[in-house]
Amino acid sequence: MPTIKDIAQKTGLSVSTVSVVLRGEARRFGIREETEQRIREAAAELGYVRDDCARTMASGKSRVLGFIAGNRLQMEYAGRLLAGALTGATKLNYSLRFFLYDNNFKPEQLIMELQAQKIRGILLSGDLGHHQIDPLIRQCTNYGIQCGTVNISNRVSGIGVASDDSSGMEEMVRRLYALGHRKISYQTVDTEAEYARKREKGYLAGIRKCGLEASCFKIQISEEYRIDIRNILVSGCTALLCYSDHLAARLLQQAYKHGIRIPEELSICGFSGMQLASYAALPLSTIVQDFEGMGEKGAEMLIQLLENKSENKKDKLKNIVLPTTILMQTTTRRIDSCTK
Repeated sequence: MPTIKDIAQKTGLSVSTVSVVLRGEARRFGIREETEQRIREAAAELGYVRDDCARTMASGKSRVLGFIAGNRLQMEYAGRLLAGALTGATKLNYSLRFFLYDNNFKPEQLIMELQAQKIRGILLSGDLGHHQIDPLIRQCTNYGIQCGTVNISNRVSGIGVASDDSSGMEEMVRRLYALGHRKISYQTVDTEAEYARKREKGYLAGIRKCGLEASCFKIQISEEYRIDIRNILVSGCTALLCYSDHLAARLLQQAYKHGIRIPEELSICGFSGMQLASYAALPLSTIVQDFEGMGEKGAEMLIQLLENKSENKKDKLKNIVLPTTILMQTTTRRIDSCTK
């Protein structure tokens, strides 16, 4: 079987240069693209196959990340986060393994499984919530497993990538105001979850800056299926912001059932940018989150943390937010604010 030495001899380059390129670290060490291409072509001609197991045994460090999610993996956003994380890991020559973490799984069990599979670092999906994520990060860090969060901030140690939900909601209020709406309500859930607090904060900031009166409807998550769009219309609002696309889609169904014309009688906006927003009979105006981007950036930042040997990683914390985008579709319309 061909070795790194064989490739070095064929290209006339040093063994260390060949090793750096085949590890996927050419950019980090400033190796020119033509040199990298030359090495990879030689490796392909010789039939070289990288032995990650041998490398792990020699260095004591694997190139495997774990992705931890709860029982909401069937939701679209979880799959998109995972797809982004896989892209980010693959680009840097890491592999990714998925672990389901539910109420029946104890932190000690997960850590044992991570150690058994030589997982070097993990990404935790935001659907787990801080009540599960925070203690898990503390325990993993004690065992030398670096942690990152995606679609939720990291409050303990490691890295975190979330979306700028607050700014997105604030911008949507401004867009509706520009369309003539002066009675803009917000439908959310009564929870302390980070995403709900950030979105409500953005709504209130937008309302305040537009000089309008806030009107928040709050329900329990378990009661979401009982919400009645007719009660919202009675309040006199002309536009309704929903904390999620799924709730907005539920209201669109009710509007059809009760003969309420959307957007003629009420403009409706969602949040997240799920596929249903564009595939619905009435394409939904929404605030789009970059789930793939959060997953990819999270993997890249976690690997950077793992590879940076000069930093003291314990208790180091870095969070970033990715911007959202506004998608205005057929569930919103311009109105004459003087008549409303």
